[in-house]
Amino acid sequence: MHNQHASPEARFGIFGWLRPTVNYPEKLMVRTHGLDTAMMLRFFSSLAVFFAAYCVFSMLVLAPVNATGTNRHRNTSDPLFVNGLSILSISNLNVFRNSEKQRLWLHVSAICVFTVALMWIVTRDYRKFVKYRQLIRKFDTCNNYSVMVSQIEQANRDDDRETVSISDGLNSQPHNHSGLMAYFQRLFPQRVVSATLVWNFSGTKIDKLLKQYDRTMHKLRSAKAHYEATGVRPVEHQALLTTADRIDHYSYHARQLQHEIAITEENIHTVKSTHVGFVTFHDRPSAAICSQLLLDRRADKWRVRDAPDPKDVFWENLHITDWDRLIRWALVTAAVILLVVFWSFPLAVALSFASLDKIRHLPILDRIFNPILSVLGRYGSSVIQGLLPVILISILAKIPLKIIRKLSDARGFLTHSESERTARNYYFSFLFFNIFVLYTLGSSFVYNYRVLTKDLTVRALLLTLANSVPPQAAFFTSYIIANALVAWFAYELLRFTDLLLALLQRAFYAIIRRKHPQVDKIGRLHRSEPFDYVSSYAISGIVFVVSITYSTMYPIILVFSALYFVVGYFVVRYKLLYVNVQKYDSLGTIWPGSVGIILLGLLLHQLVMLSLFVVYVFIPGAILMLVLFIATIVWYRTMRSLYRRSSKSGALEELMFARDEPGRLANDDPTGGVSFSRSPECVSAYLQPQRKALLKIGADQIETVSDDTPSSVNAIQA
Repeated sequence: MHNQHASPEARFGIFGWLRPTVNYPEKLMVRTHGLDTAMMLRFFSSLAVFFAAYCVFSMLVLAPVNATGTNRHRNTSDPLFVNGLSILSISNLNVFRNSEKQRLWLHVSAICVFTVALMWIVTRDYRKFVKYRQLIRKFDTCNNYSVMVSQIEQANRDDDRETVSISDGLNSQPHNHSGLMAYFQRLFPQRVVSATLVWNFSGTKIDKLLKQYDRTMHKLRSAKAHYEATGVRPVEHQALLTTADRIDHYSYHARQLQHEIAITEENIHTVKSTHVGFVTFHDRPSAAICSQLLLDRRADKWRVRDAPDPKDVFWENLHITDWDRLIRWALVTAAVILLVVFWSFPLAVALSFASLDKIRHLPILDRIFNPILSVLGRYGSSVIQGLLPVILISILAKIPLKIIRKLSDARGFLTHSESERTARNYYFSFLFFNIFVLYTLGSSFVYNYRVLTKDLTVRALLLTLANSVPPQAAFFTSYIIANALVAWFAYELLRFTDLLLALLQRAFYAIIRRKHPQVDKIGRLHRSEPFDYVSSYAISGIVFVVSITYSTMYPIILVFSALYFVVGYFVVRYKLLYVNVQKYDSLGTIWPGSVGIILLGLLLHQLVMLSLFVVYVFIPGAILMLVLFIATIVWYRTMRSLYRRSSKSGALEELMFARDEPGRLANDDPTGGVSFSRSPECVSAYLQPQRKALLKIGADQIETVSDDTPSSVNAIQA
């Protein structure tokens, strides 16, 4: 999987990629690019279809009905007076007239119909997710033959009769941990291939030497590549204005580090073992059965789970105990709450300057904006005035993302995918509070504070929602426009950052070619980063919550919501298939969190409409919203309980007789034939990087590159 060369071949032209990517089958995408890619695209495509259908209905039915209201004919000093695009909103209906109040039944019907439609779409996607999860459980990948075991008892960790020292291990093969192997052989006779225990290399001398050796070998390979490309031996500048041949310099240091690692007094027995291990079986059914069993009557011992993708393992965190992880959870949660709350202050300060009038008071910015505004005219200035706050708030909201990622990594999760899912939840909470809650409730904070302090009841809370949420419809419409046009099209699709780096790269190549005409290409300076699932799910989630909340009150927002998800679908599809790479495959586990975001949006929408109907004294509509609110919660809990377990592990009957390759059954006899789980790649897949490095060091050949011309640099003194 994750074979980027399997992407469909793009045709010539700027949009030559469009047709091949759209026609690329989803089931094939699961095999070649992973379930994370397929479910990310399904998330966008489902919401694009939903908002497109809702948009057509709203603009053909709800908007004209709202436009026939009479509040637009009121005096401009009247608080109920509306103008501009607001005449298409529910605020234009004069609910004090019985004829106009009856039109609210149309809004209630729309909410019920499209809520049920979205429930059906999400349920369909969950069924497809379960189907694909069961499909990938039949793939011939190492994680389908293995399990991760944590909280291994100390007695089983100590019972290790390995006698391989570090110096002997340079040319040896991976060894099984005898205590762990014996435990699982007793439970699954003749079914276990390997059992490896994770060691705690953190802070040891071996770990430091291995990292230093890895950096030295990387520099040595780069120096050799430079010599092969240019024909000139690179030079290393040293102290006292002396120079040395870079290839000889790093070759000497690499051999020195090899010798130091080989003669170190630390051996395998001096490195402490962790409570985590990996067990690989002959067949997939045995691994699936083991991952679902309770191995010990004590809940805090011998915990078994499906093995993640080997690249997904967070090796640096495997030595962390449950107690340490609980302390980390408390500290990280407190830090995230402080970040979410206190980041609102710089946002508020920045927004106070996000107007053209305030900008004109700053001489430097005034000189920049004045020529632009004079060209755009009055209407252009109005557009900039509307988009300036939302662009500023979007930029400032991106800054804490790296902090949130670091905090999530500090939680001590066993896999990177768990850390990413938590970072997604943290970042979505950050956006929800600082963009939605702060801007809706904070705009009338003093009034809301007085109302709630005098009468903290359910009715007071509903009145607060009814008075705070609808007035901010124009701002959030601008927010979605900015994300649809600026974030997706201008930044993600056109990729200005990558374009700038490509220009710098071309200029660098031009300089090298002038000095060395024989040089054709010296590698890439810029490599594509992994796709950012954290920000994509979080930002798209907040756009969905805002869109569905205002969909019935302010139907015009649906036009830009549909635009956001339609454009986003094609941009994300292009980036996932052609641009970005994946470091690991979480096997689709990041997608189910998006269902929780959809649930939040539906419940918030129903709650806001309930509060509006209470203010409008439209009791039947309020009762129906309450019933729909409860039904949505019941639907979510039912769907999760129905599909959550079936999506975790594959069906045993299918695993027993699954054919992933022609002529091969999943339950081949382990004593005869060749099993995928017995291949060297799968046996050593869950050997941690430090142990792999120890086994690889002996195979590294440290040689200098011969050069017929005499060297003009100083020799290294041994």
